[in-house]
Amino acid sequence: MKRRLKNWLLSFGEWSLPRSEAPMTYHFWAGLFTLSSALRRRAYIPKNILGGWSCYPHLYIIFVAPPGQARKSTTAGYSEELLHEIKTINKAPTAVTVERMIKMLEESHDASLSIFSSEFASFIQKSGFAMYDLLTDLFDAKKHIEVQTISRKVDFAANPCINLLACTTPEWISENMPEHVIGGGFSSRVIFVFEEKTRRHQLYYEGLDYKYLEKLKAELVLDLMHISMNIKGEFKLEEDAKSFMEQWYDKMQTGLESNSALNHRLAGYYQRKPAHVHKLAMLLHAAHSDDLYLTLEDFKQAITILEQVEKKLPKTFKNIGKNPYTTELERIAEYIRERKRVPRMELLEKFTYVAAPAILIDLLGFLIASGKVSIKDDVYEYIYPKA
Repeated sequence: MKRRLKNWLLSFGEWSLPRSEAPMTYHFWAGLFTLSSALRRRAYIPKNILGGWSCYPHLYIIFVAPPGQARKSTTAGYSEELLHEIKTINKAPTAVTVERMIKMLEESHDASLSIFSSEFASFIQKSGFAMYDLLTDLFDAKKHIEVQTISRKVDFAANPCINLLACTTPEWISENMPEHVIGGGFSSRVIFVFEEKTRRHQLYYEGLDYKYLEKLKAELVLDLMHISMNIKGEFKLEEDAKSFMEQWYDKMQTGLESNSALNHRLAGYYQRKPAHVHKLAMLLHAAHSDDLYLTLEDFKQAITILEQVEKKLPKTFKNIGKNPYTTELERIAEYIRERKRVPRMELLEKFTYVAAPAILIDLLGFLIASGKVSIKDDVYEYIYPKA
């Protein structure tokens, strides 16, 4: 059976983008997630190429945007809509416990699950840290799983495979994702796709050719079934691709070793970046071909795509470790500056929403100690910086 579409990923964008305000990056990564859910662990780069590990094309992707911005959940829904048509792909509930996920993997014919979560908080909250640990172990295809919250060790007959597409906000990450998760194993396995705004503003879509879009959807589903059933086995790398990747890897590792300014929260991701590049190369190739030969162009495209995501990656974690009262301190100082002299009781009444009285008094003390304001006779004054 031949494919109907020249490039599955491009056709996915042609189907989803016209009906959406979301950035193109979200659509592209939703398409990649859909492909990875279809491939699972059926095709891979073997150990005899990579040495001590095999690389499979499964992905953990988290869309990150401020609340109500960028249409992250809506875009993930396009992937969910297509995968719903493929009955051989196992889907997990949007909120599930560690125990339930393990049970679903055991009951699956190939120990695979695709997970959609429009609110990552809902997915994590039922099991907390134990879910992070389980996702980390499953990403590495461990057949033997030991989780503190269950009463037994779990042995899988096949290498387990999880594909995850979730959505969250930078605020939730800063308030709920602990440092050891950010700097440790889990986050290095995740592609965080950060966006701040929509691609455009459009409310109505009556002018679209919906008959064509339905036809395109049917072709996307059929080709997805074809990919799921027919792409299987070990990928090989063309010689020029191997030569290029050896040089790229050496240059990247040398850069990491000499970059003392690298954000420690991103260090784990960059150490795992070669694995992400190989995963993307497989998916980009599978989007248009059934053969198992990765080309130089596959790897160049994969690196370019990751570099685009990396430009905004620091914004995902910018509030981690930040003083939770930084914004309030700035507001208090600005209030004093505008009024020049403000009595203590007025400040306490004005900013009582910020924190308990004792903490608010400490914040005022910090402004005095930092030289931004002074106090005399219970009246605060702003100190202007010297020219």
